[in-house]
Amino acid sequence: MITNINYDKLITWLLPVRLRKALIKAYLHVLIYPISNRLLERFKVFEQKAWYDLKYQSGQVAHLEYVLNAHFDSALKRIYIGEGQQYDLIRYLYMDIENMDLPVYKDIENQDVYLYLDSETSIGGGADYDFTVNIPLGLNFEETTIRAVIDRYKRDGKNYIIQYFI
Repeated sequence: MITNINYDKLITWLLPVRLRKALIKAYLHVLIYPISNRLLERFKVFEQKAWYDLKYQSGQVAHLEYVLNAHFDSALKRIYIGEGQQYDLIRYLYMDIENMDLPVYKDIENQDVYLYLDSETSIGGGADYDFTVNIPLGLNFEETTIRAVIDRYKRDGKNYIIQYFI
């Protein structure tokens, strides 16, 4: 890692030769003690978490499954990602004031196409989702916690639902 710094050698290398005396070296060690011990350890923890996030925030299904299983079900790894439910928005265009029994347009295949508002379709109503997170019933966690982890590692703009199975 980048943060593996030997501060004893660094002090010796950066100090001019005529100033490399024991008293000056000891004084500089006292000055950098908070950085070399306390702050460096905190920074290393932060760095490891940042590298972990960079590695698994790709939005791939396998990475999201790995992160969820590592956080919530590391022993049995039963959490998995399933397919979502999406509607063909080209075919289902509807309007609120139109009579749903009468076709408004005919498409290329001579099938009826209706115009609906977004609130009537899955987009506005929230029924459209890109993937499902399948979780076994026996796990003990708060749903807000798992939603926070999913939101952190999923791609932006993707919708999901959580389903529980036995």
